[in-house]
Amino acid sequence: MGWQRFFQVTGRALACALFGAIGGFVAWLVVEPVTTDVGSIRELFEEAQQSPGAALWAFVGASIGVAIVGLEELMWGSRQKALRNGLIAAVLGVFGGSFAFAIGGWLFQQFGTIVLRQPEGSPTQLLWLIVARSFTWASGWF
Repeated sequence: MGWQRFFQVTGRALACALFGAIGGFVAWLVVEPVTTDVGSIRELFEEAQQSPGAALWAFVGASIGVAIVGLEELMWGSRQKALRNGLIAAVLGVFGGSFAFAIGGWLFQQFGTIVLRQPEGSPTQLLWLIVARSFTWASGWF
């Protein structure tokens, strides 16, 4: 009986991870065309950079929330419960995405001095940029 429970929990966890990836992919499809590419790493940290705004990141949060909660409920619950919980997840995702955007943007700017102190285009600069982005994306989970 213990192994059955393990596979049931693991299967749902993998499904939630897959649903989250689907929600993230859908959000990326919407966000990618409106974000701007930069010519250099320095442009990432300049204040004049145009940001897609909190509304777009709120949409990202809502997309991921709806995908995880709605699709999970649709698979293991009922359609009515999936719709209700999906709407709740969307509303919470809007607030969560906006909050995560604010925290992540602030944290990314804090790494700017470290990243820009490195020689332009050097492996150490790219490494610090990866660290900055990793902490920025991870900050949304706190």
